Amino acid sequence: MADVVLKEGPLKFTFQNVNFVERYENWGHYIDKFQNACGGSKAVDFVVVQGQNLWLIEVKNYRQSDETERPELEKLSKKIALKVKHTLAGLAHAALIAEDHHEKNSARRALACSSMQIVFHIEQPDYVTKLYPQIIDESNIFLSLKQAMGTIVDSNLKIISKESVDRLSGLQLSVQ
Repeated sequence: MADVVLKEGPLKFTFQNVNFVERYENWGHYIDKFQNACGGSKAVDFVVVQGQNLWLIEVKNYRQSDETERPELEKLSKKIALKVKHTLAGLAHAALIAEDHHEKNSARRALACSSMQIVFHIEQPDYVTKLYPQIIDESNIFLSLKQAMGTIVDSNLKIISKESVDRLSGLQLSVQ
């Protein structure tokens, strides 16, 4: 097990005691073979394996957004659901035919996990007022994501921010 530090925009994610953390969207297999297949695909930000647990993590940072950048909840949920579905399909594809041995072995290891957690990490503006409320209500996005993903998530969906990252049981993660 290792400690891994990765950046997503201005946020620094430190994963502790993990088998691996990958930016699947940077894999050669994804870029060369899968990204543009079947009309195009998207990927979650981080694929993490810790023991027998697969974690798919999508990050959105709205700290420097203004009100005009508010995403429509249903569209955002569908976009994240597609990223999860595409990432899982891409991992299966890579496990079968990836030319890079590291990518093939990582995909196989991810798919061999006995459980999966989907994490939506959202950073909201620091300063919240009636005029500028939170970009997304966490309880509303949770319900919207559960609807968009259906049985893929069951009870394995978590909504976190850097202030609530300690709510993730089973994954040692810190965000700065």
